[in-house]
Amino acid sequence: MDEKPQHLKPLPSVSSPQPTGSPIPRMSPSPAPSLTHIAPRDFVARALGPRIAVIASSDANELCQTNNLPTFVELIKPFGELIEGKVSARDSQNLPISIDNFSVRFADLTQLEEPDHRAAFRIISDYVKAQSPDLATESLDCIRTKQDVSQRYLETNTDSCLVSLRILPPLKFFVLSNPANLDDLTPWYSEFRRLLFTFAGASEHETFDHPVAIIIAVSSANPDPINTLLRPYDPASPAPIFDKGFMDPNVLKYYVLIHDAHRTSIAHSETLFDKMKKTFGLHCHLLKLNSVMLPANLIRTSDPEKKTQENDDPFSIPSTPQAGTSPENDTIDNPRIRDIWAAQMTESHHIQSRLLSYAEPRSPRSSSSTSLSSNINASTTPFLIPPVPIMTSSTPTSAAFPSPTHSRSASASSLTLVSTSYSSISTILATSETPFQTPLQTPTTADGFLALHDPKDGFIEQGTAPRPGVPGDASAHNLGLGLVSGLPAPVVRYGQYLSDEDVEGLRTFVKEMVVHSVIPFMERNIQLWNEQVASARRGLTGRFFGVSRRFFGSGNKSPSPQSLQNVQAWGLNSPAGVTTISIYPHNAPEAQMRKLADYAFMLRDYRFAHSIYDVVKRDYYNDKAYKYLAGTQEMLGLCQLMSSSALTSKTDVDHSFELSVSNYLNRCKSPFYATRATIMYYEMLRHRKMYKEGPTALVRMTGEDSDLRSALFLEQAAHCFLRAPKSMVRKYAFHLVMAGHRFTKCGQREHAYRCYSVASRVFEDHHWSLVEDHIHFALGRQSYHLGELDAAVQYFLKLLRSSRQSAAQQAAYIREFLYIYKQYAAKQGKDPLIDSLAGLPIPAVNDATVRVVLSNAHATNDNEEAWLALEKELLEEDIEAGLYAGNRRRALQTLKQDDGRVLCAIGGLRMLFVLGHHGDEIEPVLVHIDVHNPMQVPITLNEVMLGCHHRISTEPEEQELPENDREIRMPLGTRLEAVLRDIQDTLFLSFGALDLEKVGEIILEPLQQKTITLRLIPRQEGSIRIRGLHYTLNALVHTFHPFHKHGKRLNDKAENRFNRVYAPDRSLDLHVTSPMPLLDVTFNSFPEVLFSGEVVQAVLEINNKGERGLTDLRAKMSHPSFFVIGKEEALGKPIYEGMANPSDSCHADEYELDNELFNPSVVPVLPHHTEDLPTMKQHVLAPGTTMRLPVWVRGDRIGKHVFRFLFTYQSEEDNNAISYRTLRCSKTTQVLPSLKINAFTRPSTKGLNEFILGIETENLQTVAEFELSQLSAASPSWVASPVTLNADPKFQDNSHMSVVITHFHESSEDQASKSTIPPRQTTFTYYRIRKIPEASQVGEQDASFDKQATLTPEQWTSTSLERLLRGDQSKMPPPPKIKLQLTNLSFVTLSFVHFECCNPDLGSMLCFPQTDDIIPAQSTPLDNFALTSRMQWRSASLTMQFPSTLLAKRPRNYFTLYGANDIDLALYWRIPNMQRHGHHYIIGINLAVQQNPFQGSRALLEATAAPTRAMYEATTKERAVLVNSLTKNKYFKDESPVKVMVRCADVHAFDFTKSGLCIVPVLISIKNCAWNKTVNFSLEMLAWNNGNTSLQTGATRGPHYKSTTNVFPFHWSGATLRNGTLVPDATNHITVHACFQQAGVYDVNRWRLTINYANEDGATNVGAGASVEAAKGYVQVPNLPRIISVVQEAEEVPHS
Repeated sequence: MDEKPQHLKPLPSVSSPQPTGSPIPRMSPSPAPSLTHIAPRDFVARALGPRIAVIASSDANELCQTNNLPTFVELIKPFGELIEGKVSARDSQNLPISIDNFSVRFADLTQLEEPDHRAAFRIISDYVKAQSPDLATESLDCIRTKQDVSQRYLETNTDSCLVSLRILPPLKFFVLSNPANLDDLTPWYSEFRRLLFTFAGASEHETFDHPVAIIIAVSSANPDPINTLLRPYDPASPAPIFDKGFMDPNVLKYYVLIHDAHRTSIAHSETLFDKMKKTFGLHCHLLKLNSVMLPANLIRTSDPEKKTQENDDPFSIPSTPQAGTSPENDTIDNPRIRDIWAAQMTESHHIQSRLLSYAEPRSPRSSSSTSLSSNINASTTPFLIPPVPIMTSSTPTSAAFPSPTHSRSASASSLTLVSTSYSSISTILATSETPFQTPLQTPTTADGFLALHDPKDGFIEQGTAPRPGVPGDASAHNLGLGLVSGLPAPVVRYGQYLSDEDVEGLRTFVKEMVVHSVIPFMERNIQLWNEQVASARRGLTGRFFGVSRRFFGSGNKSPSPQSLQNVQAWGLNSPAGVTTISIYPHNAPEAQMRKLADYAFMLRDYRFAHSIYDVVKRDYYNDKAYKYLAGTQEMLGLCQLMSSSALTSKTDVDHSFELSVSNYLNRCKSPFYATRATIMYYEMLRHRKMYKEGPTALVRMTGEDSDLRSALFLEQAAHCFLRAPKSMVRKYAFHLVMAGHRFTKCGQREHAYRCYSVASRVFEDHHWSLVEDHIHFALGRQSYHLGELDAAVQYFLKLLRSSRQSAAQQAAYIREFLYIYKQYAAKQGKDPLIDSLAGLPIPAVNDATVRVVLSNAHATNDNEEAWLALEKELLEEDIEAGLYAGNRRRALQTLKQDDGRVLCAIGGLRMLFVLGHHGDEIEPVLVHIDVHNPMQVPITLNEVMLGCHHRISTEPEEQELPENDREIRMPLGTRLEAVLRDIQDTLFLSFGALDLEKVGEIILEPLQQKTITLRLIPRQEGSIRIRGLHYTLNALVHTFHPFHKHGKRLNDKAENRFNRVYAPDRSLDLHVTSPMPLLDVTFNSFPEVLFSGEVVQAVLEINNKGERGLTDLRAKMSHPSFFVIGKEEALGKPIYEGMANPSDSCHADEYELDNELFNPSVVPVLPHHTEDLPTMKQHVLAPGTTMRLPVWVRGDRIGKHVFRFLFTYQSEEDNNAISYRTLRCSKTTQVLPSLKINAFTRPSTKGLNEFILGIETENLQTVAEFELSQLSAASPSWVASPVTLNADPKFQDNSHMSVVITHFHESSEDQASKSTIPPRQTTFTYYRIRKIPEASQVGEQDASFDKQATLTPEQWTSTSLERLLRGDQSKMPPPPKIKLQLTNLSFVTLSFVHFECCNPDLGSMLCFPQTDDIIPAQSTPLDNFALTSRMQWRSASLTMQFPSTLLAKRPRNYFTLYGANDIDLALYWRIPNMQRHGHHYIIGINLAVQQNPFQGSRALLEATAAPTRAMYEATTKERAVLVNSLTKNKYFKDESPVKVMVRCADVHAFDFTKSGLCIVPVLISIKNCAWNKTVNFSLEMLAWNNGNTSLQTGATRGPHYKSTTNVFPFHWSGATLRNGTLVPDATNHITVHACFQQAGVYDVNRWRLTINYANEDGATNVGAGASVEAAKGYVQVPNLPRIISVVQEAEEVPHS
């Protein structure tokens, strides 16, 4: 079994100091195992067994004193505890009853009265304190949950009980016969129970302790034995106890003649015995003793002269036996015989001495509640017998064992010796129990059990703390209980002249007396009383007599001898203030009925006894004899439990005991009998395994009058909860805590420690702070008083934490902890300011957040994994891009990433010495430590300093150094008379390779969280490991807190995934290298709050604090769409300042850019030096220089954001240790909502390549009013214009374009309604989007452009995917640059240049704005924001479309930034009254027909699915995922690539009177929008009434409608079916003619178009990107009507 922590071990009883004033040896055995280790039912039967009084003549007692036994009672007492064999008795029905384990109790006739119960409880307390608690702690400390209550607990190992309890060998066999006895776990309770019944005495309300017989004993050496037998007991003048009237003197007299073989012959004794039988009858017995003969030199003579020379002391011990005796009796000391009386006599002496000492007047300091009255009647003083020597050598032998004499008369000297001995013992006890005041004040309980003690109202405990120079058992030594000079105590030879025959004769004597005399006597009395008293009381006459006496009896009638009487109270147990008590005379019917029931109970006739108790109970109730009533109710319940039959009602039994205990306590003020009743009730519940009902009975007796009794009962209740049918572990622990509290109050420290210790196992790890605090405080207190200072310190350490205690209570915890630790350190010889105390919990140090940073580092409260991910991403991108040429530099980069250590250099800041000269260049390292004061009182940390270890090697440690926190001492370094410039009054200690900062004092307020920053200055290259933190709490307790951090959790192996395995953490390991540049950055004017889309300029200040030049400065950002870092010359330049009168305002701006995907998160701050940059020195930031750069911040997304900036830089000189350094910086900004923008498009009816764009803009603010400034559109193929023009030229069937410049001016009200958005309002604006003509889009191609440069973005993407599928690993040329058309539309005064075009393909007109003031969208940083936003959207969409594929991991190799038909919008706004500007982006509008990006052949896909080793060694599974993402991607829908537009005049006038048929031309334009597919089409013109029923074939997709416009029929003229082929981006115009017979409104949009893909030869073909449905072709039908109004020519034509 693993060794327990030191502070959790139970205190060993042998080594613990014995409480002062306790004269009980700690290993005192239980002297009466018959009442300790027996079954509960037998225990009750023996405790209430028949009691026999004994009167012995002086010569009979002298005979016993020869065997070192003071009286004849002590001689025969052990033989009455168990009568061997079965005893037969008869019940009330005269039926035989066989009784096992029958026993009787012997007592001196003068000692029948009750002893002082208060003194008895003090004696019991001493015995309970002496019991060793080792067993229970070892057996129960493993119980924490219900599952731990196993057979190991329920079946206690008795062998361990024997060892722990030191039970004598003769009792071992008896103990082993009870393997599952609960008494083995709690021997102190067994001792309490046994001693409680030992102090029983005669009481008026019951007859169990009244004698049923009296033994009168005389020696055969008596000169006149017959008269001597007549004198001791005379019924006419009985003993004083019989004078009280409640005890019947008419009992059985049994006469015993003791034959003394040393003095008389057997013939003489037999003659005397015959005379006795003739005189007294058959109740006589001849007892033969002292069969072991005396030695010849000790044989007494009858010569009077010689007789006077002999010593009259009856305790003289012959030295040797008489010669000539039998061999088996050669030795006087027979251990087997001696052990019969040894334990009994030792305990008897202890009890006698305590009764006398506790009865004497106490000192004034003694508690009044436990002091005894000194006015004790001499006639009632119990146990006045000669003293018995105990096993000790502190008393001279001559005094303890006087020389033997056989004087038959008692001498006065012996009485003097008794008085002197008791007086001296009493004096020693009085002087030894002077309480020693402990320095700790024990708080008292204020409100409830769990409420802890108030330190302001303390009391001085009665226990003692260990005192220097005073041994723990000094008091026991003074009482003669210790050892002198290490010599063993001499052995008292009890029964030294008794042979085995004598012992057997004693046993036979007791049995014959019980069987032939006592039991028949009791049976005769039972029969007599049953016939004369009980029968009459049970009959109808008796009941009527009782009722009439109750209701018609005279109230002032004087009491008769036959009724209840009030007599004067007597004895030491009378309640305070009670002068009279009520008794029934022994000859009263009620007394005889009670005696009848008691006799029946003693003879095990429980049913008959129950009936008698039930009858007499009514009389007691009527007479209000509450003590009699309580005893009867007690016996009623006990009879039911003792009976062998099953219980009829558990409730009735419990109710009987409840009433009994209540009457004993409340009405009779007799807690002794209430305790006795509770014990017997509990024992019988144990016998019947009714453990669930046990706690109710036990807790009922936990009053404030006796803390010891309450503690023992609460502990037994706790064990009942464990042994219940369903174990209740928490109730078990809770009752143990209450028991420990009561043990503390009564001074039982070891038992209190044991209860709290066992309960702490259950309550630990439940986070019940109040319970835990109470337990730890109590354990710490008890450990201190028991001398276990180490354990006390550990328990008080657990109290120094966050809890629900008050500030005053927590302050008391700290004060007592400091006091105890000071004593502990002095005892251990430690310096509390140098030697460390391990495990000090305050302040709470968060090891996970300990950060080691350089002096330039910024506070970053993010998790470490986020920063490591940024560094890893940057490293992988740089290596892939080839920025680190050479294997060495790449290895250094990788090493830094995998190492995880902090790199520091010797260089950076300067040290200024007080003397004025300069020192070496140093670079301090800052260590940030987050500490928290969990308590509600302030604490002070003194002498705070880091604990570090330096080594020369620069390699990282594979494992941490083994540390023993208990052996770490405060390091002592050399004081440096130097300070840093920025931190004055700072103390540094030099340790050679490094200097450490030492902070003198840090105050932590209650519940304060604080970050402590300590500086470390490296002096030598190598490695430094930061191990922990040194500090001193409140300038008294020094401790070292080690830092325990673990790295990332490992999941690479199966065992690592199932178990928590972490990589080693090296964040506290410093790598010290040669001087390097040291970057420091500062953000000035950084916004804390932004509107969504708002742009604010901040300033980035860069400073090189190192000793080397800084180059290749870059920044990797966690939120790249929020920031743009500009050049130094752009600092302070406004970005939304419009350009007045642009030079080329008639056309949309056009600019060219790279169409390749890029990483927007990495931004160069200082360009990297390459061969293309010969002026490398211009990009080096020299040491000590500062640069200021503009940083534009835009609120891209709503919410609170933590921005991480990872700056990387290199030294201008190569460093062998590392390639680059990093600097982390984080900022926080809150982005508030501003505008909510929603954009939507729909096809225009004006042309095939024309759309209507609608923008819904909502102001989300409640105060701010937004003003829209400008809309910018950027697209390779599309331009935007506002939908505010009414000019729409009529349709012409020609194909030329004319340019007409027309100015349109809007009113100020119209402009304000469109541009101004009040709070919580919404505005709509509409724009027309047209495709740019091919000539303006493509323009003149440069002759130097090759074929690759003319590829469209879609073609380049498809080609790249095809190369990937073919396994072509050659480098793909980058995509060609793309030209973007930028259209800026201002919301203020507009003039447009209209390009009127009658080509149906291009639309009716193109409008380009001409404004007076526009925002330059191509300027910095607007172009950077646009590209970054575009890149962010593009990456997110590709990741969504191709998840977990190579296309999402490396998109720049296969996709372009812009598509040919993409268009991005930017909406600029301002808040004039707040001077705020910003803009929102609408990214990703694609106006082309959606197609799969891969347009290769399907055969290539099928070939790719074959298992080959292409595609960058991808696995087969990755191949399948890739092919599936290209063929079955849910984000790419199959759509027809053909667009159709029907154009005709809106109104056609015709004179039907001249000609009956009107023919109108209708132009149908069909355009193939696919960029790489040729299609075959079939156009079918449908009849006017065709309901599209033929279209229900499943081949159509998209919405279609059923026309309801045509009322009158019309017909198509000419061919109604046209077929054709369209190459990519080609348009076919077909003119058809509609024939109308009469005027009306007609829908001419009546057609159906069938589309199929075709090869170059015109055959049908399906591309790889098309689905299975696409292979069947597409069928298109119109979804909107095309209305034409045919009117009579004479009618007025309405204007459209």
